[in-house]
Amino acid sequence: MVWNGCRRQPGLTARSRSTIKPLNDSEITTQDDSPLRLRGVVVGIVLITALAWLVPSLSFRIPRLTPSGSNIAWGQIPTGPFIMLVLVAWLLRPLLSIGRRRWFAADGLLSYAILLPATIFASVGGLYYVFGLTATPFYPVQSPPQWAVQVLPHIPSWLLLSAGHHPQAIMQYYEGVPGGLSTQVPWGLWAALLYRWGGFLLLYYYTMLSLTGLFRRRWFRQEHITFPLAELALTVGGARSSWNPKGQLLHNKLLWIGFAIPFIHGFLIMLGTWLPAFPDLWFHMIVPESWPKGPPWNAVWITIYFRWLVMGIAYVLPLQISNGVLFFYFAMLAQTILLAALGYTSEGMGASAWTVGANQGMGGALIFVAFFFWTARRDLGQMWRDLLKSIGGRQDNLHPDRWSIPASVLGTVGMIIWSHYAGLTWHAAALFVVILLALQLCTARIEATLGMPHCTFGDSPDGLMRKIFGARWLGAKDMPSLMLQQAPFWVPHISSCSPMLLQSHKIADVMDWDRARFKQYMMVGGIAALVTFSVIILQMCYKYGGVMLCSSWYWGQWSSSYWQNTIVTSLQGVPGPQWRSLFEILTGGGIMWGLVQCYHTFIWWPFHPLAYPLGTAWTPARIWAGLLPGWACKQLAVRLGGHKVYRQLSPLFIGLVIGELGGDAFWGAVSALVMLIKGI
Repeated sequence: MVWNGCRRQPGLTARSRSTIKPLNDSEITTQDDSPLRLRGVVVGIVLITALAWLVPSLSFRIPRLTPSGSNIAWGQIPTGPFIMLVLVAWLLRPLLSIGRRRWFAADGLLSYAILLPATIFASVGGLYYVFGLTATPFYPVQSPPQWAVQVLPHIPSWLLLSAGHHPQAIMQYYEGVPGGLSTQVPWGLWAALLYRWGGFLLLYYYTMLSLTGLFRRRWFRQEHITFPLAELALTVGGARSSWNPKGQLLHNKLLWIGFAIPFIHGFLIMLGTWLPAFPDLWFHMIVPESWPKGPPWNAVWITIYFRWLVMGIAYVLPLQISNGVLFFYFAMLAQTILLAALGYTSEGMGASAWTVGANQGMGGALIFVAFFFWTARRDLGQMWRDLLKSIGGRQDNLHPDRWSIPASVLGTVGMIIWSHYAGLTWHAAALFVVILLALQLCTARIEATLGMPHCTFGDSPDGLMRKIFGARWLGAKDMPSLMLQQAPFWVPHISSCSPMLLQSHKIADVMDWDRARFKQYMMVGGIAALVTFSVIILQMCYKYGGVMLCSSWYWGQWSSSYWQNTIVTSLQGVPGPQWRSLFEILTGGGIMWGLVQCYHTFIWWPFHPLAYPLGTAWTPARIWAGLLPGWACKQLAVRLGGHKVYRQLSPLFIGLVIGELGGDAFWGAVSALVMLIKGI
């Protein structure tokens, strides 16, 4: 029996299942005749520029611009890049293919692979938080709040906007330039801040690009994980994939029936938005009124958050994953209710019975990351030996990802150095960067298999560090700087670019692109996104005012609350380790270790280990209502009709996925067109 994604086959021992032999040199080849074209890069940069205007314009100025209510650059399945993929693949095909269809598929998918992570990285996944948090302490300039006076001495001044010398510039940033003249942006002031923070963001982007590349061949070629999001992009982009092995999926009638269901539903939702008399059919989130309000039941909350997209993906997921997510979510709810009834809570400020499960999930996630490296140790060893051969002059039959090892190390070291000079001691900086990258890598791996719109954990790197070591070991005065550094990466971790980078790697692997040139193009896309998004969002802030664009989040209540409640609270942290929380973290790690062993020992084991960290966070609360019917439909299809019926019905459920995203793309495009016509 060999671990092959989530399907296991008889034939090997339990020991050989846990450590699969890496590919031989003869099995590893590079593509010198790669279909990578500069044309795809140019199209990708053009699309990045278009999204740099669309994302803030549509996100901040139009309520419910899509039927699902999602931001076009938010979540693990962002609508914005999908709009561009559909635009390039289906509408601009005659202009870009120039009669060479196979070239066009590569060009369109390359532009999408560049666009997908860069859009998240340079918008809601990082840059917006840098803009909001670094300027908040200086607004209003006339009367700085007490918390600013308390915290600012502990943070290096170069991390923040130099607003003390530019009171008018910061006021106009929040309230807009009189007359709406965006040409009055003080570029010199913001360029200095972007130079400092942009370097850190690009280091992170480069490091995650390299880290995900380390496991590319093992996860793609040996473990065969599912990658629903990459399969979706390949299908829509016109390439063959496991969803579309014969290239005929888009001609299947069942797919278009499935497409019509969420698309028509989305049209009815938008009618309810525009016409007050029309019934509101938006049922993505329902909170049952009959749920008991008293203890211990109020320790948990139940929400019904149904999406056609989740139901469709659930049908094509391996059953071990669906089984695990559903089982561990409801088991976590039962544990939380039981602990609340017994009066047990975790340790620390704001701790509750639910925090116990969150701590267990964090321990499970760390063990899961360690398991990545342990099972890939032979493949990593082969990469290291081939790297030494390459340095020695040999160039044939070498591992194509061998340079990911020094790139990952250099990127990690660079982030640690930046973090140290940003206010952390060396040990705190190293610990913060390692935990951040480990959790982001775990997020990428889980999302690659699960393919759902959300993937979160129950705690943050700083919370984990304080629970294990305590604020005294970390340095209490360093905590505000730590909280500020992690905000662009962890606060929006539901929109982290790490899963997107892994999806792009998968597309590159299917298209058999040259690895070195592909990574270069990805970095070009990241730099282009950072620059274009910065320019356009600053112009919009000075034209309309940041508070007018988003008063509740980036430039308003949340930003002030993060400084006042989160960063100030870090100064009052528990000085020593939180032993009860540490025990819960270790318990979660032990449970994960047991799950991994059971998964590789028993052929009948029904739960995939990666589902355990998810069951402790709020991810299953937003997907279980769609996951359950998709899982039930797959069970019925397999049990009543076998694999043949399951395959025959797959286009129907793939159509649900494309239909919801297609509806969001259509109405997002309509919203953009309306804005252009009205000159908003």
